[in-house]
Amino acid sequence: MDITDLAEISEIRQLLEPAAAARAARMASPQLRREIKEFATEVGQLLPKTHSQRDLMRLDMRVHRMIYRATGSRHLEDVLIRYDNLATRIWSLVLEKLPPVSEHIAQHIELLECIAEGDSEAAARLTTKHVTDFENLIRAVL
Repeated sequence: MDITDLAEISEIRQLLEPAAAARAARMASPQLRREIKEFATEVGQLLPKTHSQRDLMRLDMRVHRMIYRATGSRHLEDVLIRYDNLATRIWSLVLEKLPPVSEHIAQHIELLECIAEGDSEAAARLTTKHVTDFENLIRAVL
């Protein structure tokens, strides 16, 4: 993984992730919406207790995987997992230099709630901010 790949990976994620969040808000089954809502609550409960950057990163991955699954498209899910894995590898390279990332992960709570409520526009908007914030967070420590 080359850190110079950040711009390209971020560009692709900025295109795909908001579309995926919007699709998840439209496509999630009632059962999956309940799971997403419960997971949003769980994330809110875990964040104050999670201090390890690595544990926070794992929580972030769980959130992303749930959203990808909620799209209902295995092809989109596969692509998103690939790019999230690349972003996570970059994140791992600078993890020890970053300030605590709990605020970054807290953005997921509102996003998950929007998806659970079927608000595709808000889900896309929040995801765009989240992906952009991730890139800016990484660039700030480079």
